[in-house]
Amino acid sequence: MTNWLVADRNPDCGTLSDLAEYRDFYETANFDCVRLAFDYRCRTIFGRGTMRIDLVELLRTRTIAHPSRFVTVESRCASDIRIAVAGFPWWFENPPADEDRQITFHFEEITEGTLDAEIFTSDPSNEDLELFDVRPLSELLWSKGAHCNLYCNGPLPNPLNVYAALHDFLLSVGCPYGPERYLNMGDGGSLSEYSGIATSKSFHLFRGPETICEVVCAEVEKSGTSFNTIKGRELSGNLIFAQIAQSHLICQSAFATFDDWPPNPQ
Repeated sequence: MTNWLVADRNPDCGTLSDLAEYRDFYETANFDCVRLAFDYRCRTIFGRGTMRIDLVELLRTRTIAHPSRFVTVESRCASDIRIAVAGFPWWFENPPADEDRQITFHFEEITEGTLDAEIFTSDPSNEDLELFDVRPLSELLWSKGAHCNLYCNGPLPNPLNVYAALHDFLLSVGCPYGPERYLNMGDGGSLSEYSGIATSKSFHLFRGPETICEVVCAEVEKSGTSFNTIKGRELSGNLIFAQIAQSHLICQSAFATFDDWPPNPQ
């Protein structure tokens, strides 16, 4: 089992040369490897082992290349998922073009999401990572801003106009949710129930992020109906959004692990 001495980026250990102070320690302690997490990247300094790197940063600094195929999808508990992918090793700085390697994506402390059956089958063209993206939830347009509630003080002349405008906006920005997540659809969640609520004298119409609320406000304003909005706290915090083909996850932590990092320290 590989032992790691991890030097995190901080004012006292910011460059590779700063590792010199650890030389006596790691030699006497017989550590197999020393890893420095610097500029949010992992580089092997001595030896080899299992590497771990933040998945958001990996995708920002490397370009996915094919072939790529899902090998396994595992879950240790209800809030964790691991996806092993094999194929061209695009995650290396200098990838060996003639070798087939494996990388594992870890998603931990999942708060919500969906897994489409497509993720359990391999793409015949070996492009399973064709639709793969991981980024902070706060960067996504449909998740920006404070939590908002919108209340109407009179009936909407045509409630379906609001529904259609919101539907088209969510589709255009790649939101994985539909209008029913944000509009007051009643207990049954049907369009007829929504229309009944939206034509009453006063009602709660919308709950969600500020950027989406602005779309609904604009459409309600067109209708001439009076309304009020109430803003609350920021929504996304430090959450991470992952798009995996037609599946999506929202989680607290996302990272990748892989073996046999090329021994070429910078």
